[in-house]
Amino acid sequence: MNDPLTQGPLAEHELFQRLSQLSSGFPRDAVFGAAANLLLNAIRQDCATRAKAEVSFDDSFGRLKSILLAHYDGAGRRRSVFPFRQSIEVPCIDMRHKNGR
Repeated sequence: MNDPLTQGPLAEHELFQRLSQLSSGFPRDAVFGAAANLLLNAIRQDCATRAKAEVSFDDSFGRLKSILLAHYDGAGRRRSVFPFRQSIEVPCIDMRHKNGR
C-alpha cells in the first residue's frame, strides 16, 4: 500500500503541504471542520444532483475509511503502516556570548 500523503499527484501533495502549514496552531476540531467543509464543497460543486452527490460522498469516504482502518491492527490498536517522515526544525539560536565572543 502506498502512503497517500507522498504517492498522490504532485498538485495534491503540494496542496496537502500548504494546508498542513496553514493548519499549524489551530485546534484539531477547527482543522477537522475546515477539511470537512472543503470536501463537502468540492462534492457539491462537482455534482449537479443530490443522487450523484451522495454516490460521490459514499465513494470518497469509503476510500478514506479504508485508508484509516489500514492504520489499525486486528485487535484495534494503532500500528505504523507508513514510515514516519517527520522532521524537527530548530529555530536559529545565537550561541555568541553577549560580550561579542
